[in-house]
Amino acid sequence: MASKRGARQASISRRGFAITAARAVGVAVAGWVQIRLEDVLDSGLRPTERIPQPEVNATMIYRVQDVSAATLSTLYAPRPKSPIGFLLHTTDGRNSLAWLQGASAAAGKPASADFLITRLGKILRLVPRGAHSYHAGVCRWGGRIDGANEVSRLFVGIEVENADSAGEEPTEMQHRAVAALLLAAASKYGWSPLRGFGHYGLAYPMGRRSDPHAWDWGYMAWLMAHAQTSLTLTGDAAF
Repeated sequence: MASKRGARQASISRRGFAITAARAVGVAVAGWVQIRLEDVLDSGLRPTERIPQPEVNATMIYRVQDVSAATLSTLYAPRPKSPIGFLLHTTDGRNSLAWLQGASAAAGKPASADFLITRLGKILRLVPRGAHSYHAGVCRWGGRIDGANEVSRLFVGIEVENADSAGEEPTEMQHRAVAALLLAAASKYGWSPLRGFGHYGLAYPMGRRSDPHAWDWGYMAWLMAHAQTSLTLTGDAAF
C-alpha cells in the first residue's frame, strides 16, 4: 500500500511510455522510462520533501573516481558495442566496494557493477572504460530469457549503496549523483537520461529482484529537468 507521501504523484507520458512519479516504496516503472525532460517540466511535477526547491539551482559537481584497477578481471569483459540504457540496482548492504571488486566472487556469488554510488554520493567506476560488468544476472529481454549476460552488455549497471533489508533509503546525495551520471551517459550515447530500468523490471523470474529499493524515480527525473545544466562530472571520464 502506498504511504501518505505516495499520495502526491504525477503521471507523465511520452509516445506511449509512462512513468508514475510517487514517493512510495515499490512503485514500478513499466517498460522504457523514455520521456523528454521538457515533459517533466510541463507536467507540473514538483520535488518531494528531500530538499527545498531553491537549492536545486546550486552548482552540483560530482567527481568520478576510477578504481577499476582493483576489480577482479573475471568480473568484467569488453563491451562489444555502445550501451542502450541503464540498469539501476541497490546493494542491500554495506562494504559494497570490496564486495563488487572481488569478495562476491570469493563467496561464490560473482557480481559487480559499472559504477558504485556511495552513501555520500561519490561515483566510483569499477570497470575499465570500454568494459562492462556482470551485474544483471538472468533477465527477460527481447522476448526471451537471457542467461548469457546480454543485458549486462547492453545496459550500464549502476549500484547504489543501500542497506535495503535494514529499511534504509537512498540518500539525497545519491539521487543527485545518479542524475549527474545519467546526464553524462545521455550526452555520450545520445539517449534519454531516463532510458532504463530498475533491476526488478528485467530480472527473471519476476520477483527475483526487488531493487532499487525505495528509489525515487520521479525525484530523479525532476532533478534532471530542473538542474540539468548544473549537474556536472569532473575527474576521470565516466564513459
